[in-house]
Amino acid sequence: MRTFVVLRLLSFFLLSPSLARGYEDASADDDDSAVDSLAKLYCGRDNCYSLLEVSREATVREIKHSYRRLARVYHPDKQAASKDPAAREAAQSMFTKIAKAYEVLSNPKLREAYDLYIDHPEYAAYNYYNYYNAVYKPQTPVWMVAAAVLTLLSGLQYLNDSMQYERVSKAVRRQRQFQQRVKERLAEEAGGTRALRKMADADRDRLEREIENTVFEEEVRLNGSGSKPADIRRTVGYRFLRSPLSLAENMARSIRWTYRFRINREEYGPAEREYLTRRALKMSEDDWRMVDDTEKEQLLERKLYEGDNLEEYLREREREERARLERSGAYRRYRRIKRAGPASYNYNDD
Repeated sequence: MRTFVVLRLLSFFLLSPSLARGYEDASADDDDSAVDSLAKLYCGRDNCYSLLEVSREATVREIKHSYRRLARVYHPDKQAASKDPAAREAAQSMFTKIAKAYEVLSNPKLREAYDLYIDHPEYAAYNYYNYYNAVYKPQTPVWMVAAAVLTLLSGLQYLNDSMQYERVSKAVRRQRQFQQRVKERLAEEAGGTRALRKMADADRDRLEREIENTVFEEEVRLNGSGSKPADIRRTVGYRFLRSPLSLAENMARSIRWTYRFRINREEYGPAEREYLTRRALKMSEDDWRMVDDTEKEQLLERKLYEGDNLEEYLREREREERARLERSGAYRRYRRIKRAGPASYNYNDD
């Protein structure tokens, strides 16, 4: 909206006759031609208000009432019984003008553009701009467009998350290790391999599907894209609608945190220590839930949110990763090749 207003004001000043001195040499015929072209967009050489027999201060209701009154007189159906062809033709022409005048004055934007044209017919380009802006500017409210876009994006996002999760889920279930674990759990649930063989095919298939889902939910940990099932709460539309509430919650949480731990100097509780540790490691809540309890306790004991504890922890992890890499066969081969240097080839026949 701000850009639109700026453009209107800019075009107004640029196209004003008092400022656009470059147009002073334009011929009067050209000016008349521009005015005639503009007039055709409205009511021609006639005045729209005069055609409807109303004043410029007339309300929409008064304009509508006058149009209906005149239409009852000049409508072609009312003139069908007339035996004078010239009278019928004149009535038809008058009705066309009245209809055009009503079209102009019944539209608030178009009426505003017409009023400016009446007052300043010399602002040719600016009057053209106002007319086409009133006629062709989209009438759909901005909020409806935004709602449609958010709904479409949310639907596509939800569908994409569903497809990715389904793809990852199928890939995991096809792995040999997963299938072996399902067979073990299936034998345990059935009371042994022999009892499993005696089960009906339908019962065995049903039990296998249940155990497969249980193993996937309880023992499989997924990371990265497609690791979570589709959830409407993660869509852009839901987050946008909830953003005011989320902002208020974050502000309240920040105020409460400041009051408790900075002003009152309270000790951090288990929940606060987990939050600070997770934030120091830049982990989401879902990622933190996937960490086993033993590792969580070790991380909490190190108080990574205090002093240089985090940097020390990261250096330790880097050393451990380097040691693990050095123990791998591929890394040792790489080191041997690097020490030996590039291979040399002698192409001299002598």
